Amino acid sequence: MAGTIAWFRDISREDVSSVGGKGANLGEMTGAGLPVPPGFVVTASAFLQFLESAGIRERLRELFESVDPDAAERLADVSREMCGLVEAASVPAELEREILAAHDQLDPRAGVAVRSSATSEDTASTSFAGMHETFTNVSWERLIARVKACWASAYGQRVLAYRRAQKMDEEPTLAVVVQKMVASARSGVMFTADPSSGDRSRIVVEAAFGLGEVVVGGQVEPDTYTLSKS
Repeated sequence: MAGTIAWFRDISREDVSSVGGKGANLGEMTGAGLPVPPGFVVTASAFLQFLESAGIRERLRELFESVDPDAAERLADVSREMCGLVEAASVPAELEREILAAHDQLDPRAGVAVRSSATSEDTASTSFAGMHETFTNVSWERLIARVKACWASAYGQRVLAYRRAQKMDEEPTLAVVVQKMVASARSGVMFTADPSSGDRSRIVVEAAFGLGEVVVGGQVEPDTYTLSKS
């Protein structure tokens, strides 16, 4: 998929290389008619455009190739330098306008969730769950800064070590989901098979008051419900 902005309604699992795992799944659910809060993805192409414009892409590639996951002190130094390069760089003016214009098509009074969506995320043999940044209730004024923070998280210590340990030698790329927030009174996670036993006749739900991030982030001990599919 070409372009820097992709709306959920226009994407599917065929677009993982451009919009990442989260973005592709949100596109699939939107296409299936499920009640997904509207949003868009700042694509991996936009991320690379940002790196090129800032003149830091080649240096980041060199630093990534130098990572040794077993050398903790060196890993910390490399990660710090890489994140610093991203954080110090400016987003191209045209790209910033495109992101903000897309945001304006959502409800400007509501905050948005800004979520990293790695293009190599959660494949059959790898999972980046919890390694990249996610922000909730982000205002218009903070949107660009939060997108950049997601981009920088592609070079966090855990991410770099995991990529090298898994022999994932391709250049890291990252898409970013921007999605309208909902004022959730209760949130949770549903497993269509029991995660502890693999029993497919059971559904397990873990839920808590407030936003779902308190459940998936382990910030609270959730209520757990076990249901029979039949």
